[in-house]
Amino acid sequence: MGLLLMEKTARGPLPNHLIQAARDGDQKALSLLIERSQSQLYRFCLYLTGDPRLSEDLCQDTYVKVIERLKSLREPGDFRAWLYRTAKNLYIDQWRRAKKREVLPLDPVQECHRAPAEPMPDLVLQIRSALARLDPESQVLLLLIDQQGYSYKEASEILGITQAAVTSRIHRVRRAFWKAYEKP
Repeated sequence: MGLLLMEKTARGPLPNHLIQAARDGDQKALSLLIERSQSQLYRFCLYLTGDPRLSEDLCQDTYVKVIERLKSLREPGDFRAWLYRTAKNLYIDQWRRAKKREVLPLDPVQECHRAPAEPMPDLVLQIRSALARLDPESQVLLLLIDQQGYSYKEASEILGITQAAVTSRIHRVRRAFWKAYEKP
């Protein structure tokens, strides 16, 4: 069981012929490809952002970028890694841009019209809070391995780093996560 103790999704392989057909412009194949990968990508994005609306936006942005560049995918078997790498890069770019901007208080009038958020269990809040204290690269690595269940090899392909780098980083990231988790 992974570190985050959250429900894992089934990660069936995406058929190469489906990816190839989508690359060749088959819209039905592209729709099936998105359908088969969207729930897992959404869950990954949700853990990164902690916000359902931001997660939907990140997923949509990821698919837009992937669809625009689908023909440049060299090997169909690399699709899932490429999809996650694209989401990770977009998330990190957004995180860096947000860090540069000054955070302004929300407009109280707009807040009155917002639907109330569902309360989160304390454990989930603690996990998300600890995760948010990590840098985005660490968040992604931890989520890929401990929440999504990817192997070190698969995570290395998604992140574009060596398997040895994943092995050494994951131990540091887990320690940092637990320190952040223990300090509310």
